[in-house]
Amino acid sequence: MISASAFCLGVTLFKEARSEPISTQIAVAHVVMQRRDEMQTTVCKVIKQPRQFSWVRHGQIKAHPQTKLEQQALSKAFVIAKRVLFKQLRSNKLRGKYLFFNNAHMGKRYKTHQPPVK
Repeated sequence: MISASAFCLGVTLFKEARSEPISTQIAVAHVVMQRRDEMQTTVCKVIKQPRQFSWVRHGQIKAHPQTKLEQQALSKAFVIAKRVLFKQLRSNKLRGKYLFFNNAHMGKRYKTHQPPVK
């Protein structure tokens, strides 16, 4: 059985960073965790916020792996999510407090104009 937080975080890692190195997936997980702490809420509520993730529809978080490779990526994302939640994995990429992340490969149309968090 997987907890709601591990499910929400795992699906987020799968959807946002499945083709990225594990270190980047851990960094993405830590951004979500920092947002959870900043907002004093749950991981799922952070992810379900309106207009935060394009793949969240009507507050629903669903994973739809289409291939065996995607199923393996989802399973790996759940393992990473659980280990981050239990503080067994830390990000070496993050220094300081970050509340947003951006995949530079997505192009300029996805860049936000958020001020840096200090």
